[in-house]
Amino acid sequence: TGEECLQAGPDLMNQYYGSLGMTCLHLFQTVTGGMKWRHLLNPLTDHISPWMAIVFCFYVVFTSLALMNIVTGVFVETALQRGREDKDVFMINHLRDLFGKLDENHNGKISWPELEENLHEPRLLTFFKEIDIDISEA
Repeated sequence: TGEECLQAGPDLMNQYYGSLGMTCLHLFQTVTGGMKWRHLLNPLTDHISPWMAIVFCFYVVFTSLALMNIVTGVFVETALQRGREDKDVFMINHLRDLFGKLDENHNGKISWPELEENLHEPRLLTFFKEIDIDISEA
């Protein structure tokens, strides 16, 4: 009941907020689901101020959003890194095939006439575009 909570208030305040370490532990448990909000919130609102409910809610919301932002950032960064790696592998394979086609005399080298002859090849144009080279610079 409410009266029992008021009588047990100082004990609860000391239990939940008696030291900095215990306070941090209980706030962490609140955010991670290890402890219900009301267990930590009731002593604050009953013995300090009802405004503490707003402060407590801001803490939980801010911490939850920050945690979600960090987790999301890790996933996004991993996905972007994987995408860059996949693109690099694709470009290397694409380049190998393209240079094999451009080397018409199969001597392992691409001469200037061989390059000029294939300058309007769509795959070569795509390759130049991917590495940011204008066809007039080639």
